[in-house]
Amino acid sequence: MEWYYRLVMGQRSDCARNEHVELLLSCALPEIDLENLSFENLEEILPRLFFSKKKITKKFGDVLVLERLLQCGCRDCNTLRTGDPQTIRDEMLGSPKGSILLLALVLLIYLDRLHYIYPLISLGSKTNDSLQSIIRHLSPGSDGMRGLIVMKEEDLNLIGTPEKKLSAERRAERREKTRQWERLHKTFEAMRNEVSCMFEPVIIRLLNQKDSCQWYHQHSRFPFLDAEDRVPQGSFGTVTKFRIPSEYLHESIKGFMESRYRGSRDEATGEYLFVRKSLVLQKGELPHKPTTGSNEGTIAGLASMVNGDAADNIISLLSLYTWRGSLYFIFPCLKMDLYHLLRQTTLPGDQTKPTKLRSNEELLKHWLWKQMIGVAHALSVIHTNMKHPRGGVEGYIIASHFDLKPANILVTSQGVLKVTDFGESVISVTKSLQNMSTSFRPGDPKYAASESRPSEAELARAYGAGEDSFQVLLNYDVWALACVMTEVLVVLLDTDEPPAGTAIDRFHAKLEKESRVEETRGAFLEGGHELKPYARKVLENFPNLPRFAHDGPKKWYMQSVSNFLLSMYSPGNCYLPSSFKPKTARLLRSGLSYESCDKSSSRRETKNSTKLSSGNFRTLPSSPSPSETRSSTISNTALNIIPCKEVKVNLG
Repeated sequence: MEWYYRLVMGQRSDCARNEHVELLLSCALPEIDLENLSFENLEEILPRLFFSKKKITKKFGDVLVLERLLQCGCRDCNTLRTGDPQTIRDEMLGSPKGSILLLALVLLIYLDRLHYIYPLISLGSKTNDSLQSIIRHLSPGSDGMRGLIVMKEEDLNLIGTPEKKLSAERRAERREKTRQWERLHKTFEAMRNEVSCMFEPVIIRLLNQKDSCQWYHQHSRFPFLDAEDRVPQGSFGTVTKFRIPSEYLHESIKGFMESRYRGSRDEATGEYLFVRKSLVLQKGELPHKPTTGSNEGTIAGLASMVNGDAADNIISLLSLYTWRGSLYFIFPCLKMDLYHLLRQTTLPGDQTKPTKLRSNEELLKHWLWKQMIGVAHALSVIHTNMKHPRGGVEGYIIASHFDLKPANILVTSQGVLKVTDFGESVISVTKSLQNMSTSFRPGDPKYAASESRPSEAELARAYGAGEDSFQVLLNYDVWALACVMTEVLVVLLDTDEPPAGTAIDRFHAKLEKESRVEETRGAFLEGGHELKPYARKVLENFPNLPRFAHDGPKKWYMQSVSNFLLSMYSPGNCYLPSSFKPKTARLLRSGLSYESCDKSSSRRETKNSTKLSSGNFRTLPSSPSPSETRSSTISNTALNIIPCKEVKVNLG
């Protein structure tokens, strides 16, 4: 950029262009402090600068402003002017194609080449349906355009003279001038390409099943404002919060946000807020075939395409693209997560949604508990019920989250819980649902299952069998879900009236105090495969709380929930460093569908089903054998879910 300003841009003090530079900069986003503008801070702003078409149309569409520019009397404008300025002005103000010409004129003000609007109008008169179709003619190598490069006329004439007509000394001089012209030509075109992207920034479209990943040119600009980096909460990459001006928000995303994330708005501007997560691609990695973040991108993409009720409790991946050596994920920005919600007395902004259960309220009707049931159902879909959008996958797609915790469950302004952050997730294809194993990924140790601490014998058995990493079953997430549900119940059933957050903080303080080893400090897990006694005691005591003493159906329901959560912590049968919990797998594969509790309801367990209140859990296949597990897993590469499609920008 600095090279361009110093070697290419000329200074035409008598051109009307110079009178309108500040007007142009007033159309820039982020907004520029013109009073304190200097070359140094402009250089700092330029990499993220783009222009508002709405502001350009308003300010440069003014009749007097446009007339002054088109009637400029400087030597260059007089030399290249063709056609009637008033006719050109009327065309710019009176048609959609004219608005593109107006944009091109303002771009030329930026490049200090206002007088080239006339040859551009002539060259692009038949193809001026986009800014790029016009700007591609703006090349020093095109007829009538060599003056775009600021060189002496005699030097340009020398370059245009055949060598055979020159002396040896002049030939050497011609070659040197030609090399200089070529450098300036290359610099100008690079600058032209970059500037044109400032005037036509990328408009992000909603992720679709056909092109799940986009690949943008390095010159592309994104209309992102108020970008704030923050430290990620448990996975790799940089997370940035930003907003998109309404004029650059695609209708597909606008409609989607309006229907599902209406509260994700900037309070000052009313514009929607988003989060961008970026992962740096490895050296030599092809931008159109990224492997970095492939698991996360694939799972987040597939989960976002889930239909039905489960979609309500999974965060939506709005866009996925590569640009300048990084992979980017775009999500709606949700300011609240379950970790912080459990330390509030109500859902922020909605006093009708308390975090505690009222004295006469049924647990299964409380909004937060119903949302946790939705999270369980969403997790079951992520595990075994995601579908490839284009088909062609032989077998079943299975996935594990591996980092489920309150901080990774976001909360909308309407109180909808959203499972998010698939950075630790694993996805694969299995020939049969008899096999439910994936490679192990460590998540947050506070919510880690017993499989996260395999014995030396289990590790030796796993690696001795030829595995690249030890395998765990999909129900690894079951333990984490049980931890989260337990925390929610601790808050819901708290009867004290201390400051917000005390109940859950008090619970975790006792868990931490009970830790016998440093590795499990603050965790639910104690020893090799056991739930800490205090957590077990809390769960077992829930049905005996005074609120349930004189209400049989509520007490029975609470007892059923308590027993079920305890079963989710049960190690069950082990092989390799993993365990299979049939009841829990039913929960996660089928979800929960509670109706009102009735005294006549009874807990029944048959060979093929389990009922919790009126929640039905469908039949599961029997527990897989170790040999089936090891032989039926197929490589993740069979999915090929996030191939990138290059977004081509015609830059000339």
